[in-house]
Amino acid sequence: TAAEEPIAPLLLAENRPAPPAVVAGTMPDLRGLSARRALTVAAGSGLAPALHGSGFVARQSPPPGSALGELPQVVELWLGVAAGAE
Repeated sequence: TAAEEPIAPLLLAENRPAPPAVVAGTMPDLRGLSARRALTVAAGSGLAPALHGSGFVARQSPPPGSALGELPQVVELWLGVAAGAE
């Protein structure tokens, strides 16, 4: 159904990519996003993020693509310095 199709990626202001595609009922892939963008995507998906550290999302639990339970579901996000960042 249309509700299960991912949102097509778009470019936003300042040529920043849109948040990752979100499929209804599944955990989005937040890895590589800044803490701020991960919070935005998580909130838009009905998730309750719990952040650990600062920087960019290095690891998340539940993993991307997992079936979501009853919302709001907690998603643990472990943050760190992005690869190649100085």
